[in-house]
Amino acid sequence: GQLVGTLGSKLYFSEVGKPYAMPPTNFRDFKETLTGHYAIDSGLLVFAETKTWLLNTSSLHTGKVLQLSEEFGCLDHNTITGYKTGAMWTSTFGFCVSSGGKAELVAKHKLGYQNLNITHAIMFEETYFAFDAAGLCHTLDMRYSPNITKYLFSNISAGLTSPTITQLYIDNSVLKVIVGTPTTARVHSLFQGTGKEVFNWKSAQFIEGSFTEIKIYDKVYVRSEGRVTFKVYLDSKLVLTKELYDTDTHELQMPQNCPQGYSLQFSATGTGTIKEIDYVALGRQNG
Repeated sequence: GQLVGTLGSKLYFSEVGKPYAMPPTNFRDFKETLTGHYAIDSGLLVFAETKTWLLNTSSLHTGKVLQLSEEFGCLDHNTITGYKTGAMWTSTFGFCVSSGGKAELVAKHKLGYQNLNITHAIMFEETYFAFDAAGLCHTLDMRYSPNITKYLFSNISAGLTSPTITQLYIDNSVLKVIVGTPTTARVHSLFQGTGKEVFNWKSAQFIEGSFTEIKIYDKVYVRSEGRVTFKVYLDSKLVLTKELYDTDTHELQMPQNCPQGYSLQFSATGTGTIKEIDYVALGRQNG
């Protein structure tokens, strides 16, 4: 193995089997300020803010460099984490993934571009947990169809002017986060509560691939627990409000006077849990 690090536009590497020996001539210059790197099965991913490359690790001196994207780079090395045989990270447009092929934006067909100021992230139980600079946790669940949920942990930010996340880690199958400066640092265990919490949530706008293509929406299905006020927005306009009770899968019929639109959005508030939201968007046929 070799020890690898970045400084400016250069990727530095040690001698093989000698992590303590890193001659100043052992580098590759990518001509861009580098923001991170990550080893995957097919090589070494190297990132700038708007670019991603794959370096063949058979020889870091002479290995071929393949550019995987001229658009999707990496904002910060703390957002890079392993996913299956590749990696996931946060770009200026949202969450990206690559296993050595083209870098792709995850769930672009649902969410479009997302401008997220993510500072730290980790993969846990096939879900990408990403905290932004304000302490809001964006979770991308990859187990089924990619789905994003946002959490604001009030106990994390309590008593802190700026809820700075300094580290995410997993301990005995529990996701933990360190928050605060060295003098105020606290460790929190996430998702360990058993009671229902009061929450207030609003989703992104779901565009199903295009903001310019009009879609037809019929029904929305919501699996929930507790008492929740659920709202549906069509093109940012509130079109449906429904009170949901107990543990059930609720069928919500879209109003007949507004079944068509360009985007769908949801919000929920109450005491309980939203387990899943499902709907079908059909492209309008000509005529």
